[in-house]
Amino acid sequence: MNVIKKCLTGALLASVIGSAHAGKTLIFGEASPNRGARAADVQWFADQVNERSGGDLKIDIQWGGALFKAKAAREGISYGVADMGSIIQGYFPKELITTGIGDVPFENNDPWVGIRAVNDFAKDEQVEKQLAEQNLRLLTAYSVGSVNLICKDKPVKTLADIEGIKLRGISAYGYVLGDHGAGLVNMSVYKVFQGLDTGLIDCAQTYLSASAALKHDEVSKYITKLNWGVFSGLGIYINNDVYQSLTASQQKVLDEVAAAFADHHGRNVISADVAGEKSLVANGMVANDLAAEDTATLIKDSKKYVQDWVSKADESGLDGDRLLKKYQALLSKYKSEIDESGYPWDQK
Repeated sequence: MNVIKKCLTGALLASVIGSAHAGKTLIFGEASPNRGARAADVQWFADQVNERSGGDLKIDIQWGGALFKAKAAREGISYGVADMGSIIQGYFPKELITTGIGDVPFENNDPWVGIRAVNDFAKDEQVEKQLAEQNLRLLTAYSVGSVNLICKDKPVKTLADIEGIKLRGISAYGYVLGDHGAGLVNMSVYKVFQGLDTGLIDCAQTYLSASAALKHDEVSKYITKLNWGVFSGLGIYINNDVYQSLTASQQKVLDEVAAAFADHHGRNVISADVAGEKSLVANGMVANDLAAEDTATLIKDSKKYVQDWVSKADESGLDGDRLLKKYQALLSKYKSEIDESGYPWDQK
């Protein structure tokens, strides 16, 4: 009998030790394929969680829409189809009005500033509460880089050149350009090549790293750097029930990696924009900056859509004006940090 007890005790102990060693695996739903700079950064996030937790917490990324497409990501994560994953806020402007502030045009052309500002903004009590009501929690924002234009046959050097062109334009950035006479065409960035090639559009609102990767230089000749703003409203979200079920140490690892991701990804986005422009120009495209006075006009005209965000935030039960001031203060904080100390990676 003692031998049997010892065997059972040993088996139970081995099982407990084995379970503890196995840790917990979170399923990550990713609508995009496993290629490109952002995909590499998502994999970095997963690898860092595994490494920093000593294997106690792992992330299994399901790529290419295996669990859900981009337009179903919010519900997929909220309902537990995946434990966590990437959400493009632009598909859910009403539900994610909070973090959608990262896609509103402000006088900020720095992706890192935008990411850090959104991350801090998402820790506001009202923002956390509204996300939690959807069973969501933002871990970290992404950025796709600075908003620029590419054109097929004629360059855009001033706002007067916008009048009458057929433009792939999205979000508030597109609306402002539409206010200046562009005929807006709603299409995915992945359809821009075909749109330019067939003449469906004359120009596209895009990002230099994406244009280089998608070979837009084969169907367009001109780059216009708007020096206007960035998109940083998309991000990595986690099912809030799942987050709350994690141990304190597992939550700590996720939060630490999310904070580190802001610097890692921000640096990569900035570098990718620079490399993207170099690649496009090397392949024959001509780059120019929009006239400074016209950039100032774009920033001024964006205020209409900033106030639109405030109104919609109020309608959703938030204090829109307070949150706007908070976000603007965060943008100023991180801009000042760069001016005074440089980027975090420059300080190491």
